[in-house]
Amino acid sequence: MFVPMSPHQQKLAHKMAEVDKSKQKEQQNLSFNMWKHVNPGYVNSTFTTTNKDDYSFTPEDYQGLDRTYSHKKDKHTEYVEYLIRDQHLKRGGGAGAPAK
Repeated sequence: MFVPMSPHQQKLAHKMAEVDKSKQKEQQNLSFNMWKHVNPGYVNSTFTTTNKDDYSFTPEDYQGLDRTYSHKKDKHTEYVEYLIRDQHLKRGGGAGAPAK
């Protein structure tokens, strides 16, 4: 089913045709703007949650943090690392290699 383009969409399509290949970024922007007008479900939202605003990572909060006693290796962590390394070697070392 063919739906004719609106005058605004036709104007955007003509602009895209006029852009030469050296201006690829401008062509991408025009394409994205055209897609926004064609897609009825597109919503340009700047919505952020309060949780994201309140608990986002800021490096300034961790400047004076003493990490001397955090994540100490013990026998259990060494054993788990050995198991994972051994399984990785059995698979052939590739990321995504099938298990045998």
